[in-house]
Parts: sequence; C-alpha cells; structure tokens
Amino acid sequence: MLGDGCAMGRWTLAAGWRGARVRSVETEVEAEARPLQKGTTASGHNEVTEQANPGRPGDAKPQVSRGEMAGLPKRLQEKGNSNFLGGAVMKVRMVTVGMLALGLLVGVTGMAQVTQGSTAQFTVPTLIRLSLSTSTVNFGALTEDDYDLGFKDLYTAQGIQIWSNKNWTLTVAADTATWTGPWAKPSTDLMWRAVTTDGRVASSVNTFTGLTSGATQVAAGTRGGNIQLSMDFRVLVSWENDPAGDYSVGFTYTLTAP
Repeated sequence: MLGDGCAMGRWTLAAGWRGARVRSVETEVEAEARPLQKGTTASGHNEVTEQANPGRPGDAKPQVSRGEMAGLPKRLQEKGNSNFLGGAVMKVRMVTVGMLALGLLVGVTGMAQVTQGSTAQFTVPTLIRLSLSTSTVNFGALTEDDYDLGFKDLYTAQGIQIWSNKNWTLTVAADTATWTGPWAKPSTDLMWRAVTTDGRVASSVNTFTGLTSGATQVAAGTRGGNIQLSMDFRVLVSWENDPAGDYSVGFTYTLTAP
C-alpha cells in the first residue's frame, strides 16, 4: 500500500522503502501531468477532457474510472476537476508497473541457498609383507678345503624384502633344534648375518650368529615399502663330527608390526 491509503497496484512494499517512494511518485505526478479542460456534454453534464498536446499528436485520452479515482490520494481526488487529474492517473499507472518490475528483480537476486557438508573416510589396518628371493640355501658338496677350514660361507645367499605401514621387527628361528642327517648335528652349526644399506633399517645383526630354535631378532626398522636385506650364511664342519651324508635343517622368518 502507498501513502494516504492509496491502493496503487496489488503489491506491498517494505516499510523502510515505502515513504521515500511515495514522495517521489507524488512529485512526478505534479511535474509530468498534462492539463485537462472542463467541458459540457449535450445532456448538460460536466466532462473532463485532455487538452491537445502539440508535441504528441494522436495521444489517447486517459480514462479515469471511479475505482482509480477512489484509489488516488485525497489531495489528488480533490483536484478531480483540475488540470492535474488525467496526467496523475497515467503517471501512477506507470510507476506501479515500474515497482512491479523492480520487485521481480529483487526476487531473482535474493534467491535462497542451503549448504550441506560431507566427509570422506577409510580405515587402514596394519599391512605387512615379507618376500624372499629364494627359500633354499644350498651349500652344495663340501670339499676337503672346507673341512680343513672348518666352515663354508655363502654370501648374499638370500635376499629379503619387507613392506610395512608400521615399524617392524624381523626374527628367525630353527624349525628343529637339530639337523636331519647321519647324526644329530645341532642347528647352531648353521650361522647367519644380515647385511643392508637401507636407511629404513634401524638395526640389524651383522655378525655371524648361530641358528637356534628360539626366535632371534634379525633386524628392525621403520615403515616403508621394499626394504632390502641380504643374508649371509655359514655352515660349521669338522673331520671328527660330520660323516659323509646329506644334511638339512629348516628355519622360519617372522615379520611383526606391533
């Protein structure tokens, strides 16, 4: 609703904006109005007609209905027979259409918005992997020189690769306390050591150590993939203790990531 109760159009304006717009509308009405003149019909009734506008030939005469008269501000209704009436109605109609267009634009720019957050997640268990380049350490046939020396060495006889997403420990243990063969040769006659240059290996046993049936730590390190170790082996022999025959002993590596 506009000031003085004027029902100009069917739209309601915000209270803070209403007063300023009403003042500008009324100013424009008085400034832009084209004069009308009063005449008399054949029946003797008064008629309000628009004076000619030399700059706009053929302009249509504005029709002022009772409803439009009732909807105008009081001071314009009081000027119903003055030169301001026709121009005022026309101007009010134009301003009403302009306000409607403005309302549509405000509705577009003020569209609603809503947001909703999301979360991505997954679970990582402890992952470890142990790989050996070979599962057989074969000293072959021993010679007199090996017996004279008292041992035979195999260097880089076995490669070990470790993958772990946590800190890890590698141990080794004999499957049995003795070898199988002509006699009960102790498992400790097989000796091993770990060699590595991988910076992720924090510690390793780099001196020959006898294989026992109890787990012995070979190396330990930090998490990573394809961590490299190399194993050297030595078998102890003697002319007195080791008769001719075939000998074998099993052993097992265990990788743990506490």
